[in-house]
Amino acid sequence: MVEKAKSLADISRIFGPEPLDDSTWEYWQQTDDVRGTPTAKSIIIRLENSVKDPIPKKILISGHKGCGKSTELNRVQQELKNIYEIESSSILERYPLHAVDHRLLLFFCSQKILELAEKLKVGVNRDERTIIIGWFDENSIEKVKQEGHSLEAEGSAGISLLKAIAFKVSGKIYSGGDTRKTTLEYIQDRVDLFILGLKIIAKKIREKVNKPLLLIIENLDKISDLKQAKEIFIENSHILRDIPFHTIFTFPIGLWFDPQISIKACYEDSDILPMIPIKSTQANTNAEIKRKMEIGQECLKHILQKRIDESVVLITDNALNLAIEKSGGVLRDLFYTVREASIFAQIRNDTKINEEDTNNALNKLRREYENRIGEFPGCDGKVIKVKDILSYIIQFKDGPIESTQLEQTEIFKHLLQNLCILEYNGERWFNLHPLIRDYMGKRKWRIGKQEK
Repeated sequence: MVEKAKSLADISRIFGPEPLDDSTWEYWQQTDDVRGTPTAKSIIIRLENSVKDPIPKKILISGHKGCGKSTELNRVQQELKNIYEIESSSILERYPLHAVDHRLLLFFCSQKILELAEKLKVGVNRDERTIIIGWFDENSIEKVKQEGHSLEAEGSAGISLLKAIAFKVSGKIYSGGDTRKTTLEYIQDRVDLFILGLKIIAKKIREKVNKPLLLIIENLDKISDLKQAKEIFIENSHILRDIPFHTIFTFPIGLWFDPQISIKACYEDSDILPMIPIKSTQANTNAEIKRKMEIGQECLKHILQKRIDESVVLITDNALNLAIEKSGGVLRDLFYTVREASIFAQIRNDTKINEEDTNNALNKLRREYENRIGEFPGCDGKVIKVKDILSYIIQFKDGPIESTQLEQTEIFKHLLQNLCILEYNGERWFNLHPLIRDYMGKRKWRIGKQEK
């Protein structure tokens, strides 16, 4: 049984931002219906159908930060662990996002596979080791040799040797500057050798566990520079597609809605995880959208209630409804609001969160969102001004906008990536984050003189 909150002091721990895993899976709530598309289930079925496929799947999944992607990818692992050998990792374990490109991503995948091979005690013979050691520069190889590793090691010792060299190369990438540049250029010159080496290791893993390999790489969706994202996923898509085992990558939501490219053209198996819709009072909300919002509101209540012991009342109905309404369906924002509100309630020496506590928590989050309405550099190098951003936002004054009626400009993609605009029901319609709507309400939906 998972732990449930019995007091406000428990909330900070039990309502943490971490995705659900095996130890907390009882908290999980099915959200496919309310999101409007069964994204995770479709990935599961694709991979179930591809167990014997000689051509490995490359699956891309996008969605807003904080919408529950990591939990849904853990769901994929839960349902496929008996038929796949699964390795899941975050790119942020090793490298800052601004440094990531297609070469670093290929190297990171190679690192994770070497680590998995070592854990499984997979071995390589002399010829196989020779091919894979060709990934690395002489200087890194020599450093490992000086530490006492034998360059003639075979079997599982050979994998340990290769992992040790990879660790040295990783340090060069992490150090930045000219060292990183030179190392990544070295990787670029050996892409074919990397693919061949990965094919050898993947085959060895499959023979060892009698299951195909599935690698999941997360947090690439947090790349905010869409030019960087295009270079990785579009301009060098052939390299990612050539990785010789099944792979799932997250990618930035702004790339999904870029009218100048087609993710589907590069990756047939790509999808988006929509936000959970919540109640809205905007004037132009049609009956279908209102019904989806009501279902979404109830879904989020269930998600919260699963973490609270049934014997206690830790939050009033008004406080709960306000937290859900202002979250916009962003689970990370919802959990943050509840955690912060619990602190304010404790400051009052109360045993439950009231509406004032929720408002105090939302004020902290609202300031963060207001800071996102700032100028930013466009793809052509010109600065996008605040007045242009506000002019775009104003079209949402009366409520949600269907995708067919919305111009998906550079400003749109920037606001989407930063959660100021939220996507619902798989490209069907968009709305402002409620805290951005509050900000615009304070401005009376006008552009001030200072922005013109």
